[in-house]
Amino acid sequence: MIQFDCPSCSQSLEVEDRGAGLSIGCPKCAAQITIPGEGPLRIRLPSRSTSSLPGSGPSRVPFQTSALKAGWMCLVLFAIAGFFATLIATSNLLYVPWAIYLTLPFLSAATICAIVAMCTHQVKEGLTLLVAAFLVMVISSWLYMSATHRLAENQQKQMRQQLDEMQKALGAPAPHP
Repeated sequence: MIQFDCPSCSQSLEVEDRGAGLSIGCPKCAAQITIPGEGPLRIRLPSRSTSSLPGSGPSRVPFQTSALKAGWMCLVLFAIAGFFATLIATSNLLYVPWAIYLTLPFLSAATICAIVAMCTHQVKEGLTLLVAAFLVMVISSWLYMSATHRLAENQQKQMRQQLDEMQKALGAPAPHP
């Protein structure tokens, strides 16, 4: 057994001889420590799920799957929220800011999850998610802008008609064709 103290917090640690030369995290302060002593010629790295070295902690779900699943869920929620936001915004132009506030957090979260996936060695899957987020944003923005443009044109026609009616009632000539 190798006995030593953490250089950061002075926690007493004890590790089997086969751990000599390996780096571990201190269970008290999480500082990276290299176990003193000469390591064996062959080093067997601990598996992801189990380890006998201190500070390795219980097995956890890898970040890769969590980030990708969360990213795809946020992207789906962005598309659904975008659909409803377009419906809301097309009923009245005053609702346009609320439609943007409804969808933007989902797109931001999907983008962040894509970046996290790329940082956890899933570059291809992260890039796929990032490109999908961009395409969904472009398509939903185009649909949204088309719908609000049609609404604005309809409201402008209604306002012209109301103006013409008011001018006829007052007996004034119409200034526009």
